[in-house]
Amino acid sequence: MADLEARVERLETERALTRLVYDYCHGIDRRDLERFLSVWDENATWDTGGPFGSYTGLANIERGLKESMWPVFSTLHHWTVNLVLDVEAGADTATGLSNLTFQGSAPDGTAIVVAATYHDEFSRQPGRWRISRRTIEIHHFAPLPGVAFSPIPGG
Repeated sequence: MADLEARVERLETERALTRLVYDYCHGIDRRDLERFLSVWDENATWDTGGPFGSYTGLANIERGLKESMWPVFSTLHHWTVNLVLDVEAGADTATGLSNLTFQGSAPDGTAIVVAATYHDEFSRQPGRWRISRRTIEIHHFAPLPGVAFSPIPGG
């Protein structure tokens, strides 16, 4: 029975960690600050890679989002794929690795395409898991001058 309980705990943990990865994307894309901040540990580090900076602590992560991300992109669409989680039974920490494809628009309408990898560290907090560190390894950051994504009428 202990083996079954450990397997169920692992599955529940993997599901909770997957939800954090997805809530990060929905929070940033929908400009839902509460959702975005809910994924982070109080003392987390968000190392955004490239020109966007590194932020430690919730207040600094919020500042980085509001000053370095949202003003740069008028639209954001993150797709996180190939998520691999490493979780030890009963542990209060875990790691994750996933790939990101991003499409967005600059305020002037210029389309931007990004390919990156997320290197995540998670910690179990009372009642739930949180991201304690996310390091973004940017592979391609490609503004496409003269190209704009076409909005869907009424969408």
